[in-house]
Amino acid sequence: MAKKANIDDAVSLFPFLSILAAVIGILVLMITAVTLGQIGKDNPQAQADAAAAAQAAEEAKARATQYKTLRDQAKLDQEALKALQAKIAQLQSAQQEATIVAENIAAAKKELVELQATTKANQETASQRQIELAAKIIRLEQLQKENKELDERLKPLLEQLAKLQEQLAKIKAPPAEAQVQIQPSGTGSDLKPVFVECAAASIVLHDRPQPLRIPKAQMGGHAEFIKLLDKVKADAKSTVVFLIRPDGVATYNSARSVARNRAVTNGKLAIGSQGKLDLTLFQGK
Repeated sequence: MAKKANIDDAVSLFPFLSILAAVIGILVLMITAVTLGQIGKDNPQAQADAAAAAQAAEEAKARATQYKTLRDQAKLDQEALKALQAKIAQLQSAQQEATIVAENIAAAKKELVELQATTKANQETASQRQIELAAKIIRLEQLQKENKELDERLKPLLEQLAKLQEQLAKIKAPPAEAQVQIQPSGTGSDLKPVFVECAAASIVLHDRPQPLRIPKAQMGGHAEFIKLLDKVKADAKSTVVFLIRPDGVATYNSARSVARNRAVTNGKLAIGSQGKLDLTLFQGK
């Protein structure tokens, strides 16, 4: 920004002492003119000089008046300049505020554009969701209709099923498998048999009031089975009799191998069914 002009640089004024000196000079001229006028009333030259002095005094007085006018005008101009500078400062401040307001307006416009874009996107998303929701409602109505039709079709089927279940309940259950009774036979009837039942996946020890079932995979090292074999081996009149179920042949082969490895006398008896074993004829032996 260019440097502001100072009123002292723009207008040249006489200093106060210069004006005072001019006034004193005017007074001196006036006194001289009066004096000369009194001295040389009858002298034409003197009168001419007095007239010239009076004219010079008038001119000096006019210049002094002009100087005073110029000084007052300069003072007014200085005050006007100060007011103008204050106004310029206000305008500059207003311009700065206007710049800030313009920036705020630009930011608000940008935010408005973004908000409008976001609103438009949200409206599009909402419209899409409304379309999807309407499609789901239509699909739900279709499913409800289909479900109702299925219920109508299922109702007679359920009634028919209930009748079939009633008929099934009236049918007698098949008879249970007959109990298998083990009877003494053959030579060696004086021996005391210790029965070991061989099923598909296990053996059952019948040397105790409550039979003990041992899984096939554990019988080679099972303490109770080993204890039974050792007990039979220690009694010369005892022998292990393997009762072989229809699905227990493989289990029998494994159990017999364990008995043979321990040198235990053993025999076998095939059981033709899965019925409960009746060993009452051997009780007391």
